[in-house]
Amino acid sequence: MGTSKSKVEKVRRIIDHADDETKEAVKSGEISINKAYQETKEPKILIMGGVDDKLSTLLNKIDGTRRAVEKARATWLLEAVQRKKKESTKASLKLLAEEIERALLEIK
Repeated sequence: MGTSKSKVEKVRRIIDHADDETKEAVKSGEISINKAYQETKEPKILIMGGVDDKLSTLLNKIDGTRRAVEKARATWLLEAVQRKKKESTKASLKLLAEEIERALLEIK
């Protein structure tokens, strides 16, 4: 009668990751290898899930911040263009007014 590869991997995981109390419970037969493996495996998943959630939240914040920065930059550029247009319009109107004044002076 042999030992399956799966059972060997479970025992390795228990040895490497379980706390001393769990290891002693398996040795004494108080809990099965499978139960100890599940208890050892689950916290790792929960911890990783917590990391994934935090990472996901952080990435969403970064993405939201990036979008906010891009929107602010686009707004600033639009306002700059509009200011430039107003300045150009004012300058153009001023030049036009000067030309009209010169033309009127020439007529007199």
